[in-house]
Amino acid sequence: MSVNFINSFDLITLPEMVREAQACGCEAEIMESVVSARLDAVLYSKETHAHIAKVSACASGIAKALGLPAWEVDLIRKASAYHDVGKHEVPDEILNKPGPLTFAERHIMQTHSVRGWAYLMPSISPIFKTGALIARQHHERWDGSGYPDGLAGAGIHLYGRIVAVADVYDALSSERVYKRPWPMPEVLTHFNEMSGRLYDPTVVRAFLQIYSSATGAIK
Repeated sequence: MSVNFINSFDLITLPEMVREAQACGCEAEIMESVVSARLDAVLYSKETHAHIAKVSACASGIAKALGLPAWEVDLIRKASAYHDVGKHEVPDEILNKPGPLTFAERHIMQTHSVRGWAYLMPSISPIFKTGALIARQHHERWDGSGYPDGLAGAGIHLYGRIVAVADVYDALSSERVYKRPWPMPEVLTHFNEMSGRLYDPTVVRAFLQIYSSATGAIK
């Protein structure tokens, strides 16, 4: 499969590795070595092991609670680790800004979903391809208010809907440069209130099933 499927995207917005592949007409099999060689550095240069581990554990826990088969639970666990891979090209001063982002800064931050998709889609690996889907869709919202494509409801792939909940769970319950961690009861209240608005109600129910009211630990 050729990487020409991304021709519809502005080349300037794509990662250098993808632009290089397009220029030389590389096939996906050749891209595989390029993707594999760079992903570890991309993942861990600006994203913590703790965030990746927490999102992956939560996402796979939700998938299991939804009754998905073991192979699919494992696929989601592995692929969800790549949900924020596109943040590699977001400047540190935006990623680590202690206050609210400006409109321009928010726009730059939001490009990470398409950039992550562009890093991973040329691969022939099922894990990378699933990671590409998740990278692109984990900021879509049930009511259509998310990005980058404004998808809504079942138009968002189930994997994207699962990781949307897992990612926000970690964002709310963890300390960030711009916020203190929310107490677990407040986190659970958020998901209860936003179920059917920002998040798939079925996914929220599965999420709530696997957390204890006392600790919020994944069972």
